[in-house]
Amino acid sequence: MTAQHAKTEPEAAPRRALYAIVRYVPSILRGEFVNVGVLVVIPGATEWSLTQLPGFGKGSHAKRLPGSDGIFIGHAMTSLRDMLERMSREPWTEERLAALCAMYAANNVQLSPLRSAVATDAKALSEFMFARFVEDPTAKTEKTVRGKRVIREKVRKIFAAQHLFELGLEEDFVLPVKSRPVVDMAYKNGVWHCYQAIPFDLPERDVVDYVNAYRMVADDAQHSSDADLREGVFVAFTNEHGDPTLRDDLIGVMREDGIQVAHVDEAPAIADDIAAHLRSHDSQQPFHA
Repeated sequence: MTAQHAKTEPEAAPRRALYAIVRYVPSILRGEFVNVGVLVVIPGATEWSLTQLPGFGKGSHAKRLPGSDGIFIGHAMTSLRDMLERMSREPWTEERLAALCAMYAANNVQLSPLRSAVATDAKALSEFMFARFVEDPTAKTEKTVRGKRVIREKVRKIFAAQHLFELGLEEDFVLPVKSRPVVDMAYKNGVWHCYQAIPFDLPERDVVDYVNAYRMVADDAQHSSDADLREGVFVAFTNEHGDPTLRDDLIGVMREDGIQVAHVDEAPAIADDIAAHLRSHDSQQPFHA
């Protein structure tokens, strides 16, 4: 985490503050975004704070959406800080901050609608809001991990009963692309076949993160130099829990990206297909890239 903190004059009494979430939108048409920072200003003072992700490259939260450009985000955030430095030469007003939000409305880096809060200083509030809305979701809670584990273990037991791991199915497989993403299970039968557990009975943010991460894997594969990977099959095992509208929307997005979506109860039929595929290729040893 990095924080920009300018012209702070600490005061003991809480003051009214305004904050906006900084969002990165790789494609304006698709409308998807990831939160990359939090901006806080103190109206009537020159105080402001911008807390942002420590980096935007490989492995960053900002790279979870297709088409993400870490170099662009870095330059855009530097430009935003420069703008804030210039604007803070005069006391902040709600109107000036709203004008800044409007200025960024059509950009790939945008500011969310303004919200008010009470703070003793801008830096403390920006760091608190960053932890709440932006911090990298790779540090999952145990509840989140369990949600994924339930689906994965159910599928794994079915696959193991069919002796698929003896035939060549791999667990926690690292795909041979530059980002080296890990999928729950994979095998190769002419082309790559990948399987991932996607839970829906979790907080919305966690569900969206899981979906977007797998979409990034599929997108990496589709743009790979490996023809067998470009033609690969990507399957998401899901459950019927969670908000129905969110679930339907995310399933639709995955299917648009060429990811097949199967309910966990379909695992036995899929296991039969995998067994037939692997036996037809006489693959008696686990496949290794």
